[in-house]
Amino acid sequence: MTLGENIARLRKLQKMRSRDLAEKVGVKQPYISAIENNKKSPSIEVLQKIAQALNTTTSELLGEVPETLSDDLKKLVNAARNLNKSQVEAIINMVQEFTDNYD
Repeated sequence: MTLGENIARLRKLQKMRSRDLAEKVGVKQPYISAIENNKKSPSIEVLQKIAQALNTTTSELLGEVPETLSDDLKKLVNAARNLNKSQVEAIINMVQEFTDNYD
């Protein structure tokens, strides 16, 4: 997934309009649209503001998976990237129930 796709995905998961994200970041909406459509690349400063506005990290926006994760957890993270918020919550609940029942 590209940077723009990640930004759009996370924005939509939070039910945020591109206009709202632009306002939080301090840029104009067409600039956010251009970033999401991979027509422009944001500066590091703007990328950090986007990450903050979306309650995430620049690493997540860039599609990076932390190196400290095991290979199995990396696969899980990559598989979950396209899930919507309710699907992610359902999986989290399932994992919590699984771990609670097998401790």
